Amino acid sequence: MKFGHFKRKASEVGGVIGWAPYWEVVLCYARPDGRSGGECPRHYFVNRHVNPKARFNWKPRVTRNTSGMDEEITGCAISVAAQRPFSRSVTQAVYRAKNYTYRDLRGGQLYKARDGKTAHQRDWDYLAERIQAEFDRRGIGARCDRMAKIECLAELANRHGKVFPSFHPADVLLHETLCLGCANALIGLCHVLGIPARLVGTGNHAMTEVWTGKRWQFVDNISGGRYDKDRRGPGPWPRLVLRGKNYIQTLLDPRGLEPEIPAWQADRYLSHLWNHEPAISAGELNWHFNQCGAGYDRAHTASGAGSGLFVTVAPENARALYPEWKEPILFSVAGRENELILNPRQGWFNTVARLNRGQGIRKTFHIGSLSADGNPLKSCRCDLHLVDGFGQDFAPARGGWAFHVNGKSVPLDRRTRYELRGDILSFAIPVEHLREHAENEIALVSTKTFADKRGTIAVDSLHFWVCPDVLGLEKPWYAPGDRHSRTSASRTGDVAGNSPIFDCHSSWMLFPEAH
Repeated sequence: MKFGHFKRKASEVGGVIGWAPYWEVVLCYARPDGRSGGECPRHYFVNRHVNPKARFNWKPRVTRNTSGMDEEITGCAISVAAQRPFSRSVTQAVYRAKNYTYRDLRGGQLYKARDGKTAHQRDWDYLAERIQAEFDRRGIGARCDRMAKIECLAELANRHGKVFPSFHPADVLLHETLCLGCANALIGLCHVLGIPARLVGTGNHAMTEVWTGKRWQFVDNISGGRYDKDRRGPGPWPRLVLRGKNYIQTLLDPRGLEPEIPAWQADRYLSHLWNHEPAISAGELNWHFNQCGAGYDRAHTASGAGSGLFVTVAPENARALYPEWKEPILFSVAGRENELILNPRQGWFNTVARLNRGQGIRKTFHIGSLSADGNPLKSCRCDLHLVDGFGQDFAPARGGWAFHVNGKSVPLDRRTRYELRGDILSFAIPVEHLREHAENEIALVSTKTFADKRGTIAVDSLHFWVCPDVLGLEKPWYAPGDRHSRTSASRTGDVAGNSPIFDCHSSWMLFPEAH
């Protein structure tokens, strides 16, 4: 079968983006390779089945002349300060600012009529001016070490306090904010200098990783004051930059960082226990900063702004996220410590695709060494995440469903080879069918069509989740099927002869790629 992609409509904010099925490949071992210390340990695997070909360019894509959201719907987020005072998009955010008066929210601090600049250019120039002023004050020249510049910018972005409703870097430097605003500010400052930087998010904190030229360096965006109740007077702040470590390395032993960082800071990292974390954002590459809603109306929703495009560290993308890390650490999910998920869900948004008779989907993934090393592989399966509430029905013989591993058929004649439990459809992958140190492929296809000439789809449809392919690493995965399934139109309408997908969560219209 010929496979293609689903893509988001180009007219939506953020441009075209590919999507991929939420279909996880899970390897079950006798035990994890290790665990971190402390009261809440994290179990992990070390450098297992990491795809060596995964690459992604983290170089900032925005320049001073890039269009802003006020000029082009796919443009950069813009600040309150760069717009005309009391503009409509600014005043709509008043209800979000409990600590600011209406006058405080007037905006326009950077706005000058007939200055010949766009809103984004005003933001860019303001960040550049603040960088130069701070470098001059600290005696940092163009030839200084990049780490010295990063530490300087981290201190400049450390502006925590009462929360201004816009978390745009320019607004953060003019006002105060929480950790997310500090992260956005540091990323914006680094990008103006051409230094790659990205947001690292957890359930209760936002941080940053910055590229030093050789490795990804973890930077905490906020320190002192809010989290350190015992110290209210003047004094040196705790370290913002933890030299020589990325965020995951920091999570392995936060207590081991003392006395470089205080106990309260180490305790905060120990509490970051959410599943599939950390979540690393790629949205800032296009200056789609999180929660810049006061800057422009279309940015009030995270999905509309293109923010929330996060990825989680996994074997399939570890080389794209940390190319310098020779033996990356891969966390397992709490309660499933013995399982290594090769390709967990990516992104915070999802929408629904429908797989009908005569259609197919596939997933490709890398497998490394399967030889026993004291921690043997016990079994392998793949979990297709279905949409609960759609009345899923899976009858392989009736629908002609066939499951393949690397081109070899795995008969679905026994329930031991597949299981439908709630919203997950699992297939057992025979370990002997896997290829070591190579790309592997699984596929679920239907070989039957409906006799009904109208093409009415009544049974044998699987509704499953698809998520943004943020890093663009997925290969084409969707096969459109025969003429009967092509006549079926979804809520988005019949596009390119086939559109078995509809939108219920992210407000992003999706269409199949032309075949």
